[in-house]
Amino acid sequence: MEQAQQRGVPAGAPRVFTRAATGLVREAGLLDALIYNVNFISIGLMVALMLLYMSSYGGVSVPLSLIFCAALALPTAATYGMLAATMPRSGGDYVYVSRVLGPAFGMMSNWNTTGTGSLVG
Repeated sequence: MEQAQQRGVPAGAPRVFTRAATGLVREAGLLDALIYNVNFISIGLMVALMLLYMSSYGGVSVPLSLIFCAALALPTAATYGMLAATMPRSGGDYVYVSRVLGPAFGMMSNWNTTGTGSLVG
């Protein structure tokens, strides 16, 4: 009880996480998490594939297609960035989904990610 009051948490306040914090300080903010997620998309690989296959498709507007693809990818990266900044816990999708929808959905989401990751590679 005294430890909760020492950390600035009122004694009767509801808890979001079941475990106490480890004392680590969150350093990554929303912009940092957004940049991490955009880089996770493998921008270098996509640029290499674009340069490799660009000559195969005549009449294609590469800058327009890049803007279109960025407009599709940025909302997803921003969502993951906001979730990572809001819930700074290890566990990724499992933590986000289990805190919002419940542990059963978190487990199903994690198995879905693991299954597609191992099948698609």
